[in-house]
This record gives sequence, structure tokens and C-alpha cells, in this order.
Amino acid sequence: TMGAYFDLIKARLIQNDKREIDENIKQLEAISKLKKDRFRDKLMFLQLKKSIKDDESVPERDSLYHKYIGFIKTPSYKELLQKEYGILNRLSKGMSAPQFKVYNTDKQVFTNESFKGKFLVMDIWASWCAPCTYQTPYFESAALRFKDRPVTFVSVNIDMNENNWIIAVKDKSKIMLQVRVENINDFSKAFSINSIPRFILIDPEGNIISNDYSRPSDQSFSELLEIYLKKAEK
Repeated sequence: TMGAYFDLIKARLIQNDKREIDENIKQLEAISKLKKDRFRDKLMFLQLKKSIKDDESVPERDSLYHKYIGFIKTPSYKELLQKEYGILNRLSKGMSAPQFKVYNTDKQVFTNESFKGKFLVMDIWASWCAPCTYQTPYFESAALRFKDRPVTFVSVNIDMNENNWIIAVKDKSKIMLQVRVENINDFSKAFSINSIPRFILIDPEGNIISNDYSRPSDQSFSELLEIYLKKAEK
């Protein structure tokens, strides 16, 4: 694939760089030294996009972005990166989670305020999404394991057709809250959801911990959650 080809090129660029520094930094430095052409633009775009996404520290992300964005001359690449950068900063760890409104099958409405005081883990899914279905038992199992802890597990549906959700939700566990998003387009845009399943972790004050949290099938899902809970429970 094209992505694998660019990864190979980038690996070759830094194969002789033995410095003990972050690989993303090595890649950016190496690409910035290439001759100015469309190929360098493409490489820099791909690498800077990856680097700012990998960097959870807002000051470090800012520094990288401002240092290397000038190396990108193609307007469309620059525009895409500016948009990505804005979204990442808005949804960074510690930022207030976007406002949302969801409802259950009884039409009871819940908002950000409904979940404050506990950690919140949201599973964003749709009935047509096979990878979502694969994650469901893992999510339910985690909800059961953490049921006596200060964390709320919420299954958040984004089916365009409400009936599909109503049918699908009948087979879902009652251990967690089953809800559907009131305005799917607004919700997806606010949380920058362009693929599912997506898991979001929010702290008891309503701030983002991770806008793209580990999947429940990964060991890190429970391990990281345990760390956050233990800190809060002290």
C-alpha cells in the first residue's frame, strides 16, 4: 500500500540516526532536509500528521506543529493539517468534553451533567458495525468488573435509523446504560468521530482523558482505567 511505501522511505531516512530521541522527531528533521518538491510535501504532511496525533502534550504538539508546518507548501495539505491540529487541541486530555445529549428507550434524556462525579466510558457503536459487535462482550465484561467503582459505562448508539437501535438494544446487557445520540451529525463532529467503534474516557469533572481510548479487547483498557480509578479513590 501507499502508506507502507512511505513508511519504508521514512525508515530509510533515519536508519543511520543513532540518537536516543523520539522517532517522530528524527523523521521530521530528516524530511525537512530533503529537496523542496511535491514528494517532500507529501512525506512531511504524513509525518507531521502522525506526530501531532501521537503527542498528547499540547505544548509539545504546538511546538512541533509550528516548527514544521512551514515546510508544507501544498495548500490542500496545509489546510488538512490545520484542521486536524485544531481538532486535536480541542479534544486533548484535560479539555472540557464537548456538550452532548443522549436518550434511552424510555426517552429519558442525559447530558454531560448527568454523568459528572464519576468517570465516564462511552462505547460509540452502530448496529451495522461488525467490529462494534465484536467489542460488545468485552465492554460488558469490563462494566461488570468495575460495577462497584466510581465509573459509568454507557453504550452510545449512532444508527441513523432509530428502529435499528431499538431492535439491536434488546440483546444488549442491562448492566450499562443504553442510549442513542439526539443529533448524530453534531455529536460526530464535536468528538471528531470518523470511524467506529470508538471509546471515549471522561473524568469526573467532565474533562477528556482520551477521545480515542483503548478498545475493551485490549489489556490496556482495564489496566489504564484501574490506574485512573486508584488515583481518584485515594
